[in-house]
Amino acid sequence: MKFTMKYKIVFFAMMAVLLANNRPAYAEGVSGTFIQLNRAAADRTVEQWKFMLSRMKAIGFDTLIIQWTAESPVLYFKDDDLHFQEQYAVIERLLEAARGMCFSIFLGLQNDPAFWKEITARDKALRDYFLVRQAQNERLQAALLKAFGKRADWVGYYIPDEIDDLSWRDPERQKILKDYLRLTIQSLRDNDPGRSLAISAFFRARTAPAVVARTLNALTTNIGLDYLLLQDGAGNGDPPEDIRGLYYHAMLNIGKPPAPELWVVIEAFRQTSGEGKPFTSQPAPADAFASQIQAASGFKRRILFAFPEYVDPACGPAGKALYESLKQ
Repeated sequence: MKFTMKYKIVFFAMMAVLLANNRPAYAEGVSGTFIQLNRAAADRTVEQWKFMLSRMKAIGFDTLIIQWTAESPVLYFKDDDLHFQEQYAVIERLLEAARGMCFSIFLGLQNDPAFWKEITARDKALRDYFLVRQAQNERLQAALLKAFGKRADWVGYYIPDEIDDLSWRDPERQKILKDYLRLTIQSLRDNDPGRSLAISAFFRARTAPAVVARTLNALTTNIGLDYLLLQDGAGNGDPPEDIRGLYYHAMLNIGKPPAPELWVVIEAFRQTSGEGKPFTSQPAPADAFASQIQAASGFKRRILFAFPEYVDPACGPAGKALYESLKQ
């Protein structure tokens, strides 16, 4: 049967409509950002935060993930019962600036700069370390609830202990981490049942996609976790762009309820420092950034890392270019 050109055009147009109507209702672009606090943020005023948040709203952001609220010796809000050498009213100012803007805000727990060293310890020492981490986060949660518990826009907690693809391949080590995560989530939820829990993970080309998917699924299923955020690795080009989709495909096809919902973290930076050197970076090229967003189209949410450092127009021409690309 031969179709004329007219009928071919109509046929393919109808097929395109049918396919579009059967696609999941996923967000088309980036819908939120991480905010990584440091001492420099202590000087930011409510008005400065408000100005930055308004720029986020202008490009459709509705979610803020504060990566951590404490990082010894610094506490990023004021509390008389927590013993930190330095305390700054950063969270108070940020939340005041966000009032009425309809953001969904995740507050991160305590970051430990020694985490990557500590998780190389032997099994018993690792279990003891995780008991300390759990206690730290329980104390911090109590202080956060006392200070901000009535905020309706505070919707969840972020656990800053990132899961990597290499450290937890051994079944016994997997069990130690999974027990820690399950007990931490259970404790947080017992004290605050209405808020959700999120954690992130990253993977490198050193590990096959199927292994990454199996490991993350084993670690995060049946522990009460709501969201697992997958870092795309574009910041240092690992995994390379041409194989990143293999990892996405593996993850999207292994997780089943009660596995957590999968989000992707779009890294808006490119590392400029060499191995073993102090970390330096710059905003990603706008075309490569757009490709990252498109490649992650199968996931429920795409969260930026990170607006203040790399996408805010105040960052300079490269940041402004990324911002304009999101507006489009």
